[in-house]
Amino acid sequence: MACVEVPTFALQVLAKSRPDWRAATEPVVVIDEDRPQGFVLEANAAARAGGVLPGQRYADALGLVRGLRAGVIPPEVLGAHLSHVLGRLRAFSPEIEPSSDEPGVFWLDASGLGGLYESLGRWARDVIKALGDEGFFALVAIGFSRFGSYAAVKSLLVPDARGGPVRSERGGRWSFVLTTPEAERALAQEVPLGHLALSAGARERLARLGVKTLGELMALPEGGVMKRYGPEALALHRLAASLGQTRHTHLLAPLPGSELRPEAEVLPILRRKILDFLEYDAHRLLFGIKSLLDELIPELAQRQALIGELRLELGAEARGTEGLTFHLHRFRPAAATLDSALLLDLVRLRLEGIDLQRGIGEVRLEAIPTPADPEQMRLFKLGPHQDGEAAARALTRVQAELGDAAVGRMALRDAHLPRARQAFLPLWSSTDTRKKRSLPPPAPTRSNAPPPLIRRLLVRAEPLPPRPRDLRNDGTSPAAGRRPALGEWQPRDPAQGPIVAVHGPFTVAGGWWLEGPEVHRDYHLVETKRGDILWIFHDRRRRRWLEEGRVE
Repeated sequence: MACVEVPTFALQVLAKSRPDWRAATEPVVVIDEDRPQGFVLEANAAARAGGVLPGQRYADALGLVRGLRAGVIPPEVLGAHLSHVLGRLRAFSPEIEPSSDEPGVFWLDASGLGGLYESLGRWARDVIKALGDEGFFALVAIGFSRFGSYAAVKSLLVPDARGGPVRSERGGRWSFVLTTPEAERALAQEVPLGHLALSAGARERLARLGVKTLGELMALPEGGVMKRYGPEALALHRLAASLGQTRHTHLLAPLPGSELRPEAEVLPILRRKILDFLEYDAHRLLFGIKSLLDELIPELAQRQALIGELRLELGAEARGTEGLTFHLHRFRPAAATLDSALLLDLVRLRLEGIDLQRGIGEVRLEAIPTPADPEQMRLFKLGPHQDGEAAARALTRVQAELGDAAVGRMALRDAHLPRARQAFLPLWSSTDTRKKRSLPPPAPTRSNAPPPLIRRLLVRAEPLPPRPRDLRNDGTSPAAGRRPALGEWQPRDPAQGPIVAVHGPFTVAGGWWLEGPEVHRDYHLVETKRGDILWIFHDRRRRRWLEEGRVE
């Protein structure tokens, strides 16, 4: 069993896209989103030396390190690089299992390679060189179990001044070949907990007791680990306790964590067609695509596979040159299928929105297969669809016609201003490989329960009408920040009547980390005489009252 790790995988992907950030003195971090409230996912040694750690807010990291470089790696980009590394590793072993928890960690079956390589050490060095040619730094450890090889590869990382792993070599070695299970267990005991996939909270609780290595964790009684440190530490303790054990040949069950669950290699099927003349009509072009799809489906059925994704490349005539410019279009049905009518319907919707004035000279159709069980192939469909699946099919049609960004969902996120606490996210991830796509059913509610209140935001906050200035007072007015007395406060719509009840203020202040002015607002929920509930705020910087939205 071999474990290959590309340390700080997202950071290495960022460095490939920004070669000017590769200098060791440049503090670089990977963040989940480019906003002050975003979280740091990975940090290089220069950033960690300045006090930046994964899990911190991006705004806090900017305050710790001057000139901090940061970038966002979209999930589809990260998935594409993982697929590229996985494809490169298939030249060294037919059975590979990528980690679902740590991007950049792979387990390989290294047995039976004696006829191809002079030693396992040579095989490990060739793996490191092959990934190095692709621009990735990698570490390799060969042991006897999944967790043992995983712990061994973690021992190759050298901790920095703050106890975190950095991309480095240990004693001039980038690979380990363990000869006995006992050596595997002994090496694993030296691994710091900071190198393993353990949450920061669990590490801090263990550090209070002086437990900083895997061996010190293994010395604790199993019953107390669950009670004091939780299920995460208990799972790590059980995996570590299984290292070095032997099993008899008559036992059918393998050791915990010793089995390999390889991921089947997905070989796409490609068909192309060079047109005799440039095609300008979408309907005739659709018939040409149908002929290619009819060639793909029998081969997929022979492989016992369904179409999980369909990729269409249209070669349009390039202006000023004699070549063709290809544009890629992706189609992911709500459920993996071999139904050509359904797939062609998605293609038709996309073609109706494409400009074909330049003419199409070549068509390339590629099917990404998804393994299917015998029952699926026997029915040729995925059985009766539930309402959630029907809604998913309808949304995929909208997505095919208007583009991937046209369908999404609203999600909450951390932010200072209420308007920034909502984000429009993709409904399905581009790396989603599920055979079925379905929308979750709505949460059940009691029939006699009151309907939920919905806070609706205006497209832009609208100012409230100012109250006439009263020269008999000291000059204070609603515009200056004084909350007007009930009955004299008028909303934007005179038909709503005066404001009769006020709840607040709820103060929101921030923006000091930005180059622009700071934000200081006092939010209120007010009720009008007609019964409307308005959501207003006082902007201290602009010295104005504005309406943000309403509650219905």
